[in-house]
Amino acid sequence: MTDKNHLSSLRRGLAALNLLNFHGRVTTTQLAKHCGVPRTTAHRILATLVDEGYVVHNEASHCYSLSSQVRRLASGFSQDGLVAEAGRPVLQSLCKKLMMPSGLTTPIGGNMVLQVSTDFEAALALGRIPEGTAFPITYGLSGHVYLAHCGVEKRSQIIALARMSSGSFVALKQPPVPSDVALDAIRERGYAIGVGAEPGCREGLIAVPVYFNGAYIASLTLRFMNRVHSAKTILVQYLDIVQEASREIEQELNRKSSEQGAAAGELMATSS
Repeated sequence: MTDKNHLSSLRRGLAALNLLNFHGRVTTTQLAKHCGVPRTTAHRILATLVDEGYVVHNEASHCYSLSSQVRRLASGFSQDGLVAEAGRPVLQSLCKKLMMPSGLTTPIGGNMVLQVSTDFEAALALGRIPEGTAFPITYGLSGHVYLAHCGVEKRSQIIALARMSSGSFVALKQPPVPSDVALDAIRERGYAIGVGAEPGCREGLIAVPVYFNGAYIASLTLRFMNRVHSAKTILVQYLDIVQEASREIEQELNRKSSEQGAAAGELMATSS
């Protein structure tokens, strides 16, 4: 292979990383179009990045996203990316077990953003919500779980910001934000449960917190069909399972964090 070909391969690899960094998730077709190369070439680029550990592949959605290993290249890799990487296999396992759609959301500004979704894998999903979807923190139970872990002053600031970020949700009737007492109760019992905010919604949802180093980091949600399960049934049959999944994500976060710390230490020792 000539030097020119080597440089072309490098440029395409960097173009792929830049595209993933900008969009979060891309398909082989999107990369091929962006780089002006055949799909087979784009597939080889992504497969190489997967093999090297810098990119992960979601077989269900056929999308690729950056892995936490990019932290070795730059410190700009987001905590949300690490949460998604740790949570994806756990949620996929949960989906196979319960066949109900689950999700992992993190707070960004005034929104909760869906980092991981098994909607396209779940047999019992009435709707499909794509990864990357953002909605105001005040809008759903995953946001209420986050607010439950904030102090009173921070809550008021976040609620004000969320109302400014409502966007397309303004036309929908949003549920009232729970009182401080109700939010404290959510934190104490370790979950929030209810029916979706959309008019005529046929799905209910249960949300539990995910912790990292003792602090809230994300909300894990499980959606269920109202006509099949009551809230009481969900709590009796599935709450323990969902909470165990939350603990598995926390363990995976701790493992990945330790690995990154060890890798950083090795890199410093090599360069000294």
